[in-house]
Amino acid sequence: MTQEQKTIAQRLGIVAGVLLVLIAVVYFIYSPKEAGTGKQLYPTGQKKAIASVFRAGAILVDSNGTGRWEGPPADSLIPVGNPGDIPLTGTWDLAEGPSVGVFHDGVFTLIINGRPQKFNFGLPGDLPVVGDWNGDGRSKIGIMRKGVWLLDLNGNFKWDGNTIDRQMSLGGELGEVPLVGDWNGDGKADVGIFRPSTAIFAIDANGNGVWDPQDKIFPWGMPGDIPIVGDWNGDGRSKIGAFHNGFWSLDLNGNQVWDGVEKDQFIALGGQPNDLPVLGDWNGNGRTKVGIYRQGVWYIDFDGNGTLDKGDPTWSFGNPTDIPMVIAPPRTKK
Repeated sequence: MTQEQKTIAQRLGIVAGVLLVLIAVVYFIYSPKEAGTGKQLYPTGQKKAIASVFRAGAILVDSNGTGRWEGPPADSLIPVGNPGDIPLTGTWDLAEGPSVGVFHDGVFTLIINGRPQKFNFGLPGDLPVVGDWNGDGRSKIGIMRKGVWLLDLNGNFKWDGNTIDRQMSLGGELGEVPLVGDWNGDGKADVGIFRPSTAIFAIDANGNGVWDPQDKIFPWGMPGDIPIVGDWNGDGRSKIGAFHNGFWSLDLNGNQVWDGVEKDQFIALGGQPNDLPVLGDWNGNGRTKVGIYRQGVWYIDFDGNGTLDKGDPTWSFGNPTDIPMVIAPPRTKK
């Protein structure tokens, strides 16, 4: 994998992880467990996103939601992965609930039933994607390879050919970032791409796995932006946005057009070197909000009003070299 691809893929783990879990658990309530301990990774009844980080060989989860690392048994440490792996979140097993994993050179290592399990799906250089492709509540794996997507539609963690699974073409230019979102609100994950060189989004808007006139291609943001995806208004549909040096633009009404701050949302949050965007439903009201991970400190817009104020907490969870992840709350279908 090139350095450019690795940087993009790490951004996917940071930015898209929350969305993928939100899609994957849209129907169910779960009680996931820490690997090998029987302890809950994500507490039953939790409705708020919680912090997590990937640290070369382990994923640390703020299981009790205090915003600080207190170590097991209060929090969870899951041995998985190696330096350079791409961290993932998803609901691989319905009984277990939201869980984690990593991807490296065509191999997914996923924590299922408390244990790491390896699945060969892809080739070195592929970019991983995760989503509930068929709407049954479980996350499934997939990859994008130079504009060709292979999606494990039936969720058996292997490629069964495009008569059972799904192969589609979308994108293909060097540097494109794969996206996953429920663009039409039908409870199934759909795909898209962002082209950083031109700030162009393209999404499979009707989710049929074929590029056709009902799909959307549109500009948003500026070249070099980091694309983001979330349900900004809580209506059950994924919308796009962009992050650039501390400035956020969110397509609040989901029409793929910047309508100004009267209808969409512009936020100034972050901007220091090495700031990384994080997304989550921090207060449990069903809307995705923004935040910044700055060398181990999380600055989050808890109430979603677009500013950092006295009601917004600051979490100290992680180290400067960690990759932030977000474990998303279980959600019920609207």
